[in-house]
Amino acid sequence: MSLIGPMILYWHQNKPFHVVIDWNPIEPESIDHRLEHKNLLRLRDLDHHEDPVALAHINAYFDKDIDEYRLKLDPTGPLSVKPRFAPGNSKYKSDKNQIVCNEVRNHDVYFPLEIIDEGDQQGVLEPQLYIKDALNDDTKLLTIEVI
Repeated sequence: MSLIGPMILYWHQNKPFHVVIDWNPIEPESIDHRLEHKNLLRLRDLDHHEDPVALAHINAYFDKDIDEYRLKLDPTGPLSVKPRFAPGNSKYKSDKNQIVCNEVRNHDVYFPLEIIDEGDQQGVLEPQLYIKDALNDDTKLLTIEVI
């Protein structure tokens, strides 16, 4: 019994096993690979007239038995996040900030995310972007710290 308890706890905290997500920064200049390996993404002031922005290339790999998915884009702090396009036959629902696919045809998808700093960082030491599985109790699939 002492082995089953930790296994059930591990399964509950780390489900679902049906999706793996990773990411790479899309940088207009040379990439600091030390930041990438620490899951840090740097905001850049690309145009001095606009808010700082960062771009990330998101890769999602779904098991073959997955029929649908809902990826929730959940930033903390003054960040706004939206995909540049929705992958495959999915749709981006801006009111819920979710990428939704009800009939998965392609199990390996990718999409670029645009992350915008909308200003005041008051009270937020480390703004983060979470990608969550909205079909499974908003389980965190990926965490990126934005600096």
